[in-house]
Amino acid sequence: RDWVVAAFNADRPFDQFLREQIAGDLLPTDDAELRRQRLIATGFLTLGPKVLAEVDETKMEMDIVDEQIDTLGRAVMGMTFGCARCHDHKFDPIGTADYYALAGIFKSTRTMDSFTKIARWHENSIATEAELAAKAEHDQQVATKKSEIDSLVAAANEQLKQSLGEGAALPDKPETQYPEETKQRLKQLRDALTTLEKAAPAMSTAMGVTDGDARNVAVHIRGSHLTLGDEASRGWPRVLSHDTSFNIGETESGRLQLADWLTRPDHPLTGRVFVNRIWRWHFGRGIVGSTDNFGELGERPLNPELLDWLTVEFAEQGWSIKAMHRLMMLSSVYRMSSTHDPECAAIDPENRWQWRAGVRRLEAEAIRDAMLAVSGTLDPTMGGSLLHVGNREFIFNHTSKDETKYDAPRRSLYLPVIRNHLYDVFQLFDYTDAGVVNGDRSTST
Repeated sequence: RDWVVAAFNADRPFDQFLREQIAGDLLPTDDAELRRQRLIATGFLTLGPKVLAEVDETKMEMDIVDEQIDTLGRAVMGMTFGCARCHDHKFDPIGTADYYALAGIFKSTRTMDSFTKIARWHENSIATEAELAAKAEHDQQVATKKSEIDSLVAAANEQLKQSLGEGAALPDKPETQYPEETKQRLKQLRDALTTLEKAAPAMSTAMGVTDGDARNVAVHIRGSHLTLGDEASRGWPRVLSHDTSFNIGETESGRLQLADWLTRPDHPLTGRVFVNRIWRWHFGRGIVGSTDNFGELGERPLNPELLDWLTVEFAEQGWSIKAMHRLMMLSSVYRMSSTHDPECAAIDPENRWQWRAGVRRLEAEAIRDAMLAVSGTLDPTMGGSLLHVGNREFIFNHTSKDETKYDAPRRSLYLPVIRNHLYDVFQLFDYTDAGVVNGDRSTST
């Protein structure tokens, strides 16, 4: 979250933003801090609803791959891929071979460290130079203490061997026959070593991904990993690419190539989808009304020429999100009044063509933030966490001793989102399911 906020505030070009979220760990850099930030960015692929106690490990892995494909497809490409896990898409030209070409990329990506019992996600080290120096110093202290113990044991064994006479073998447990003074000294050293090892300096880590064992995935007949068909080479949907030579090396997952393809100048779909999201944010409805679905079951663009023009402007402005916000907000359509016009209303009663400014209710987060702001209690502090358990430790609902508190005056962006115990204000004002992509919130009040 903090990485995303900083990236938007710095107006990081969206193509670079996207490349870092998909393949930040694979982007070359000699800048240690930039490397740390890019590793944090890959948390985009780790987050989401993941069952961590699935008995069938292979199914769990493929479920995680499916969630990653679905998230990337809806959020970035405006397409639904999920049904192609079991059969060719019934409406869009996406076949099972296309789905499993993408699946190979994410199966070749290490998202989890373990799939047994309670699974464990992967964490990338983002240790700072100070942390690495502290660890090196601590490791040296541990090594010195172990060397001191080894020297004492070696000397005591030699002394014991001499006392037993020439040719005699040491007993199985020689320490039992050490002099009492030696025993006490050895215990002191071992206790000190235990204390020292427990005091190891903390090293910063971040949920994220890295490349795993590169492999292609066979088509799963009807979505079952127990019934396999032909192997699908790693890649992306051919219907969206003029060049079907994906150039993914045998030892590469393909994430970097996927990120590069999504942000190519001659691949306008990514820009269209994101520009449409910005338009939807400002006007309440996208040029394509189905924000997450540009496919056959989605809505046709109301003004395709405008969408294409905005997409070209977005690219020519260096994928600057702030520049696109400025362009839309300085437009005459954004500055329309909300005055009713009977003649326009007769032609376009739903205001689809934006002949007046639409009146919209604030989102749940903005309602809460506005109340705090007008009362003078809003805390503008940025970054950090309000969870009172350790970072990424489990937290449960209101029946738990670790009950989540929502009384902090921070912006709603920082409030914990507990899936089985959502904040009451959020529930009341149509807060969306944070576990899935949802570009179009409903409004019931």
